[in-house]
Amino acid sequence: MMSHFRGSGFSLIELMVVMAIMAVTLSLTGGLVIKSVDRQQRMVETERVKELFKNLSFRAYYSGSESKINLNGNRMKIALADQEQVIEFKQLTFVAQEFRINNMASIKPSEFSVIRDDQIIPYQIESLYENSTR
Repeated sequence: MMSHFRGSGFSLIELMVVMAIMAVTLSLTGGLVIKSVDRQQRMVETERVKELFKNLSFRAYYSGSESKINLNGNRMKIALADQEQVIEFKQLTFVAQEFRINNMASIKPSEFSVIRDDQIIPYQIESLYENSTR
């Protein structure tokens, strides 16, 4: 009767070997997965900042009032005529800068910078309109 059950299933040693192989594989690739997720989150947050500048340009143009934006550390402080808002970012660290968006949707300065791995990386802010440099 014992020989009948011998061919089915896995032994405890076989399961332990498979689990050890899986643990080694996960430990080797786990860091890469985390770095990839962080990189994707940085990209999403960078695009979010660009989109915020675009939306604030629309608002300044159509409302006729200027906006002020301060970037410092991981915060973006937006001051509109009637309100103030602070947005925090998890993956971005900004170089301290102040921006103004006038009622012609012109953003000055035209780029923001992020600190990553002790390097300053500039990002261009696209103009809402071609003639917005007046």
